[in-house]
Amino acid sequence: MKQWIRISFVVSMLALAAYPLCATVAPIISGQSLWWIVKRIGLAVDAIESKVDLIDTSTTGVACGVVELGQSSVMGGSLAISTAGSYCLKEDITADVTIGTSCVLLDMNGRCVTGTITVSSGSFSVIKNGFVNPPAPSVAGAVGIDVALGVSKLFVDNVTVECTDSAAGGGVDGRDAIQVAGDDVQVRHCTMIAGAGGSSGGSTGAGGSGLVLTSDASDVVVANCVLIGGDAGDDSAFVGSANGGHGIEIAGSTDVVIEECTVFRAGTGGTGNPAGNGGHGIALVTSASGAFNIFIKNCTIQKSGDGGSSVGSGGGDGGHGISVESGVASVAQVSNCIISDTGAGGSGAVAGGDGGNGVFIGASNADISVHNCTISNTGASGGGPSVAGKAVDDNVAAGAAASKIYANFAHDIANTIKFDLQASGVESGFALSNPPSSTAVSVYANVFI
Repeated sequence: MKQWIRISFVVSMLALAAYPLCATVAPIISGQSLWWIVKRIGLAVDAIESKVDLIDTSTTGVACGVVELGQSSVMGGSLAISTAGSYCLKEDITADVTIGTSCVLLDMNGRCVTGTITVSSGSFSVIKNGFVNPPAPSVAGAVGIDVALGVSKLFVDNVTVECTDSAAGGGVDGRDAIQVAGDDVQVRHCTMIAGAGGSSGGSTGAGGSGLVLTSDASDVVVANCVLIGGDAGDDSAFVGSANGGHGIEIAGSTDVVIEECTVFRAGTGGTGNPAGNGGHGIALVTSASGAFNIFIKNCTIQKSGDGGSSVGSGGGDGGHGISVESGVASVAQVSNCIISDTGAGGSGAVAGGDGGNGVFIGASNADISVHNCTISNTGASGGGPSVAGKAVDDNVAAGAAASKIYANFAHDIANTIKFDLQASGVESGFALSNPPSSTAVSVYANVFI
């Protein structure tokens, strides 16, 4: 009885159409040795491999459309990308890069841009895998990577931005690492290090922030990022003052998710009369339009900025872990975050600055919730009538807009009041022993040791 063995291997539907990968093994006759059968199968496999080689040869050298960029691509200190396509850095370059069209993939290929990157227009673009080192700024408002108003659907991934500090003597504000004014933007796996403000006699520059989301930004996701705010410059004449930069600054943005991010530190306030305040880990700041739908989850705020000192006036306040300034937010949720080492108040001739709180919620906000967070080591006061930092300082009075603060844990809080909720001015948390006893406490209670 004859048997036929057919071996087929499909590489692709297209390849099958051009090069059928079939090889027939000769008929195997009953009683033939195993050696003979293996030999015939081997010959069939050789035939298949020869056809695969033919397919590989026919597809070798097909262009994937990547345009290599190098220093020779730079004209007058600028590199403009105005045509859709895939671009790859083949070497480190010194240039200010501008992306002014849609459908651009800029693979930095582990290389460094000494300069800035501006996405001025377009949508459906990607910037990934590299380093940006902007120089010291000459004017305030400088940015390392700037995503302009009107840009949409941009993805920034695995990029480190480290800003050079502002020069001494000029009093120029430090550079922000990344600023977003666009829509539907994702920033993932990035490190953002802001620049320090310049020092001078008579004026001083504020520290830059790691990430700034403007009032035009919406539908933004920031995930798995590391951020450092810049220190403010010092005023050697003790006349002016400036504040330290924030890890993340949200100025009236809408529909924002911040998750799995770490703020290693925010910037310290500058010396002056009065002194500057320390930067916050994450700050929702005053803007022409209030922030709406802000979600901060699973983040770590390791250190917020200390307040600056003053020899003739008040010391600066220490930065908060998370700050929601008065009247800036509606619907903001903070959950499962770790907040540690908030800023200490700076010393002053008249009064010291207040210590930073773990979470600060100003008055006139609505529907702010904080739950399942761990808060520790809040900032000490700078002396005099100033106060030390609380775990949560909630200044929204009871009512329809009242904050929802549940199931948080605090320890090593500098203030005698740990949880000051709904502008009550009294302790709203529950003290636990360490180790805890068997006393039943609601799982929704805010507790401290």
